[in-house]
Amino acid sequence: MKGRSLDYGPSRAPAPKLIPMEVPIRVHYHNRPPWFKMNVFSKCDHKCYLTSGGDFSSSDVVVFHTTYVREMHRRKKLGQIWVFHSLEPPWLHWSKYNNWKLEFNWTMSYRRDSDIVITYGNFKTRNIKQSNLDKEMNELAEKWQNKSNNIAWMVSNCRTAGKRDKYVNIFKKMTPVDVYGKCGDKRCGSSETAGCLKSYKFYLSFENQLCADYITEKSYKLYDSELSSIPITRGGSNYSMHLPPGSYIDTSKFRSISHLNNYINSLSRNITKIMEFMKWRKYYRVYRDIQQHQYCELCRRLHLADSEKYKRLYRDIGEWQRGDKIKRKICKKAHDLI
Repeated sequence: MKGRSLDYGPSRAPAPKLIPMEVPIRVHYHNRPPWFKMNVFSKCDHKCYLTSGGDFSSSDVVVFHTTYVREMHRRKKLGQIWVFHSLEPPWLHWSKYNNWKLEFNWTMSYRRDSDIVITYGNFKTRNIKQSNLDKEMNELAEKWQNKSNNIAWMVSNCRTAGKRDKYVNIFKKMTPVDVYGKCGDKRCGSSETAGCLKSYKFYLSFENQLCADYITEKSYKLYDSELSSIPITRGGSNYSMHLPPGSYIDTSKFRSISHLNNYINSLSRNITKIMEFMKWRKYYRVYRDIQQHQYCELCRRLHLADSEKYKRLYRDIGEWQRGDKIKRKICKKAHDLI
């Protein structure tokens, strides 16, 4: 065949695309609490690093532990992202944020309408052989049947806005409740929780205020593998959004405290029903150290291109937190003390 020869040899590979090196972003924590780790970004896919202290003028991102901020504050540099970080309900905050209007861009809190939601725990699926699982559940049933005490409560704040102390005082007239900590006559060290609760069938996981989405570490702690007491929850959150279905007793589902008491008395004598509360353990395990995951999400968003970066501005952060001007209040009063 005359004409151009056809080249069937190997084609030249296209030149590889050069991926620009990601520049680490400084995140400054203005009033970092002592429990907050400085290496929170160490395992993130994107590069960020944390600094702390009073001077945040040169940082592009500033996080405030808003539980303890005052009304007066330094001026915001043009273009800075300010982050509202809080794990506490409104009544525990020092400020009402009257001078913080049009300042915060992002929120990180327990509220489900936060830009980044913070929870004290997370549940992930388990992979375990059926034979090991059967053995585990049999041991759990035996452990539960050997429990000799009824209900425990560990608490340090005795009088709270949610009136949990009054609820428990009524409850104690109907059934034995052992109270540990400053508000009771029993003591248990912070590292001895599992040993102290070993003999109890139930545990009162009561929040200090009845606020939307507010659920603290006391509920998640009951799901650690070494604990087997069934949580009795009381708060303003929809617990089905946080905890495994059928694994807890929600006080809001009972018409009165006496109805709750009757149910618990009946339940405690029925090991078949008790094991229904334990079924979640076949499929899930709780993880309570997830602070790093949430801050990796913050870092990821900070690395988005400016055209894609989600950055709102809260007109009135105090109203967002408390909901004073809306009919459906963020926190509600106790109406179950009967």
